[in-house]
Amino acid sequence: MKRVVGVYTGSTEIMQANWRTVEQLKEEIGLNLVILGMGPAGDIWGPSQEVARKSPIEVQPVGKDDRLNDFIQEAHRRDIDVWICISLYAEMDSGPNHPELAFRDFDGNIVEPVSRHGSGWSWSWCPSNRRWREYNEELLKDLTRRYEVDGFTMTHQRYSPIGHNLFNFFGCGCKECERAAGELGYDFGKMRSGMNKILGLMKSVDSRRLARLRDLDLGFTDLLYYLGADPSLVDWINFRCDLIGTGMERYHEAVKSVKEDVTIGTDSFPPTFSSIGGHKYSLLERHSDFLSPLLSHIFIFALFNFMELTARMTDWNSGISEADLLPVLYRAFGYDKLGLPNSLKAFHEHESLPSSDFSDTKLPLSEAVRREAFKAVAAVRHDKPMYGIFSAHSKIDANGAKFRAAAMREAGMDGVILQVGQLPGPEANLKAISEVLARWG
Repeated sequence: MKRVVGVYTGSTEIMQANWRTVEQLKEEIGLNLVILGMGPAGDIWGPSQEVARKSPIEVQPVGKDDRLNDFIQEAHRRDIDVWICISLYAEMDSGPNHPELAFRDFDGNIVEPVSRHGSGWSWSWCPSNRRWREYNEELLKDLTRRYEVDGFTMTHQRYSPIGHNLFNFFGCGCKECERAAGELGYDFGKMRSGMNKILGLMKSVDSRRLARLRDLDLGFTDLLYYLGADPSLVDWINFRCDLIGTGMERYHEAVKSVKEDVTIGTDSFPPTFSSIGGHKYSLLERHSDFLSPLLSHIFIFALFNFMELTARMTDWNSGISEADLLPVLYRAFGYDKLGLPNSLKAFHEHESLPSSDFSDTKLPLSEAVRREAFKAVAAVRHDKPMYGIFSAHSKIDANGAKFRAAAMREAGMDGVILQVGQLPGPEANLKAISEVLARWG
């Protein structure tokens, strides 16, 4: 199995540098994959006019002379594969402009990206919307037919994290989701009733009982019993994971119906919080050619969750304190050994909260990345390769970049995909990563 060393970028950015940055990365870290669709200078691919007309939102079609196949041929001459990255549901910037696609709570209200602790990000779309799913199936077929691309990676194919708004877990509650639940064998009415009951329990926490939970160091199952052990919670988690999983199944089939040898997979939440965001690793593995755990945004996908839960629940329950609640949450999700703070203020070491992983903090982000890397490998059957995604941009120092790369190697992953910002990335980080890759079998 080939070890993958990839980077997110854009074709325009690469061509503006006349391929010098790619050649530098190939020389320094053994780059053999570029993933298009995330570059600051844009890209040169898109749907055909026929497929663009099927989209429920306005998309820009491209002509026959968009030059992507020329770009791919140039990459292949350098023994570098090309994937296209397609964004689907979560964190969609144009969300407010398309209420018909919007992610909604159980009362039908559009869920806005507003957290209690200060980190909102972007709007979300409903992952069960038939028109949007059908369009993306047609888009994948269209791109596979027209381009000599080696693969696709689906991103934002999930629910938005609860760290941006707790109610991202209490939805989507639209009619499309009610229909989809029935098709998948779930009773949407019972799940909605049960989840509203759990929400009510979260708003009426017994402070003395919470303090007892803190002192006893109880775990996740104990927390479930505290919430009433309602089977609707388990059904709700499974339904959301099944909904995302069946979507991945259809996207996988769409690509393979055109070209069997084109690879398609998806990035995924860090495993500790994956089921909350709609990702069940075993299900994604079944319908993907590879998995890519998103370990580049530990603040967003892990620490923000603790912050938002604590901010909401202390707001709803005046009798409980952050010092009582945070240790219980850390213990429930297995983060109690990392020395995280027992106050929200301690998370705010900078004027603004980060949107990505970074090194300039006293918080143990590298250790959290390592922990999630090992859990990700343990969560799968190893039928498919796994490529860990981590940050190596200017906010990560060389020691942090080296530690993250080493964590992926030691966990037993099959490669790495880097987020470096502007190509080629910080020289010191590339050197540190190359030292790890040199020892990677």
